[in-house]
Amino acid sequence: MSATVKMHDLIFEFDGPEDWQVYFDRETGTIHSFDEDLMARAEDAEGSDQEDNEFETDHDWDEESKGLARLVARDWESKRFVPLPTKFDWHEYRRMEEFIDEMERGDKQDQLNYAIRGKGAFRRFKDAAHRLHVIDEWYAYREKSLVRFLAGWAKDHGITITDEPTTGAD
Repeated sequence: MSATVKMHDLIFEFDGPEDWQVYFDRETGTIHSFDEDLMARAEDAEGSDQEDNEFETDHDWDEESKGLARLVARDWESKRFVPLPTKFDWHEYRRMEEFIDEMERGDKQDQLNYAIRGKGAFRRFKDAAHRLHVIDEWYAYREKSLVRFLAGWAKDHGITITDEPTTGAD
């Protein structure tokens, strides 16, 4: 039986905090998120004699999260847990460039091209898109591109998508 996931859930987790590691569980069809510190400690504990849920922590993680993190950390052979791609894998800056390239030539395109140059490009791009009244078009383009990207990731890992989001719906 093929593992299934909702596209909405993939998008939600993909757009989560960048300092979290996210995994799809092929066995249960659920998505698990862990902050980097918890995963680092779980991976370190794998190389020690500590019991499953007993690794030392000064954080307030619950036992279920610690146990799941240990399970993910030791999942080298079965490939039960598949890491979700990150924003770095998707290259949002490139998506902004593509959006600009597809615009009608003119002042708006020029202003957005200028906005993405140098440090602070993401903030300047969004500010300019608001000012130029193309922010809704950007978000629709972004979602469409992200859906294609995540659908490709799912296909590559034998995961079935059970829904397709509608732009702007939540």
